[in-house]
Amino acid sequence: MLACLHSGWAVSEFTESSLFSKLGVFGFYLKIPIWIFAVIATAQAVISFFPRKLYIMDDKLVIKSLSYFSRQIPKSDIQSIKAMSVFKVISSPRMWLPLWNSFHFYDVKFWRMGLLIELKNGKLFFFSTKDSVACVNELKGLLTKDRPVVIEEKEAA
Repeated sequence: MLACLHSGWAVSEFTESSLFSKLGVFGFYLKIPIWIFAVIATAQAVISFFPRKLYIMDDKLVIKSLSYFSRQIPKSDIQSIKAMSVFKVISSPRMWLPLWNSFHFYDVKFWRMGLLIELKNGKLFFFSTKDSVACVNELKGLLTKDRPVVIEEKEAA
């Protein structure tokens, strides 16, 4: 909601200090659809950030968000999958930069383990799940059909 309010404010500031103010009433009517488009685009961008599902499709790991957006990661790019405590992730500064824009731990029960996916390029994804060890085992079965992937079932150090 805050992002939508900010985009609405940015559109009104832009339209008041530009050509739109010189168009009179027509400029005011033009401002409304621009404002609506900016607010809807901002809401869509914020909603597409939150993941909803992880699944395997063909040879890709798909991270499906709340919106129509999905991120597809080829199986060959996945280096390791681990069940890890959120406290270890937060207390490890070397993980902060690779986790930028991919830390999705929204569980109220913060003592639960999370699912850490490490890619070969160094990028990390961290997700909250109901049972991370079961997720690791499930992904192990789905990902290692073609090639071995480093799977750690115990908590990573």
